[in-house]
Amino acid sequence: MIVKPVTAVRYVAALDKRGLLWELLPDTVLPNVLEVRHAE
Repeated sequence: MIVKPVTAVRYVAALDKRGLLWELLPDTVLPNVLEVRHAE
């Protein structure tokens, strides 16, 4: 089965494997990450 990268991100997030996203789909994740200007 082949799925679109955006759909794959949803599946991986639903499986609670968010760390895996950075390894498999960094180009898809980066545009959807919010910038945090003041992290504590």
